[in-house]
Amino acid sequence: MVVPAPCTIEALPTGLAPPDAERLAMWLESSRRFAAFAAANRDKIRKKLRGASTEESARDVLARLAVAFLLLEERRVELAYESFAARGAGPDFAVRFRAGEAFHAEVTRLRVGADQGKAEQRLATRICAKLRQLAPGARNVLVVVTDSDAGSSCGTGTDDSHECAVGGCAAAPSPGRAVGRLTARVEARDDAFFERSGLGGRKDFIRLLGRLRGVLVLTDAIALCERDDRWDVTLAPAGMQGHVWEHKNARHPLTRELLNVLCRAAGQVWKGD
Repeated sequence: MVVPAPCTIEALPTGLAPPDAERLAMWLESSRRFAAFAAANRDKIRKKLRGASTEESARDVLARLAVAFLLLEERRVELAYESFAARGAGPDFAVRFRAGEAFHAEVTRLRVGADQGKAEQRLATRICAKLRQLAPGARNVLVVVTDSDAGSSCGTGTDDSHECAVGGCAAAPSPGRAVGRLTARVEARDDAFFERSGLGGRKDFIRLLGRLRGVLVLTDAIALCERDDRWDVTLAPAGMQGHVWEHKNARHPLTRELLNVLCRAAGQVWKGD
């Protein structure tokens, strides 16, 4: 097998604003694994960046690349980009360990303000919108990259979940509480809400939720990539934290090893039972 030469920023006509282009260049220079990933997927990344018609849409692409950078910090991880492309819409990444553990990761960028309640409602709506894109019969994780101005407070998961704080009280909407809001809509028989989210009512939501094994919410993941001390949780600033929510009743739940990798992507270790 021919291993592609590491990618450089010159090989990617980015369409990014200068500060973000500089960030991407730094990631390519600082991580050989990320540079090799970018080289192997150069055409796909080029297409995404060329198709980004606004600075915001280009930053959406950068958020996905930031998640790839963070996941590839774990040396046991092998990452495939858009492996479902030939079959239509699917998760962004297939994440595999050398030990055989695997999951699919769908990445989305969510703009949130300082109001925690509104942020969690927007997250709940986004979870609904992404369910159909998850691969059936597989472990799927939704990675939500939020803006750094989100409000924050600690929270717990729902009865059928476990949520670990990444870096303590995260400056990001709680995925456990967001799922709790959706559960309340189910209990209220609010089919109209789920239909507005593109689903066929609450029964469709319940069926598709079984595909979702966990949600990782990251605040300012792009800036987190630039910190040399990102693995030292005692130095983690409040603006670079997140939550991991685990759907414990899922048919194929996440293993402890997978949870560790997700939390490490945000600079923390799994603190579950």
